[in-house]
Amino acid sequence: MFSSFLLKFFPFQAFRIKGESMSPVLREGEKVLLQKQWFFVWFHLNDIVAFFHPNTRQFLIKKIEKLEKDKVWVVGINKENSTDSRDFGWIKKKDIIGRVIFQKS
Repeated sequence: MFSSFLLKFFPFQAFRIKGESMSPVLREGEKVLLQKQWFFVWFHLNDIVAFFHPNTRQFLIKKIEKLEKDKVWVVGINKENSTDSRDFGWIKKKDIIGRVIFQKS
């Protein structure tokens, strides 16, 4: 129970990249460290963020291309091989899980 509490409230989480939508910046199999959103407030253009697809609930990592007051437009770097805001529209900032702060091959 204590360990699940730590995982939930620990400000960082590691993930392994699946797919090629963020290639060449993030490649399949690479590990990234995510800083969870509750630990920071501000987003910037070109931040790489994680969230769940608004319809399928699939976990996605994309780059912020546009910012508005309470929402962001996210795209994959490899646009020909990406499901992103061009498919599902704007993402609310409050729905972002976190921001990628470190990557390791």
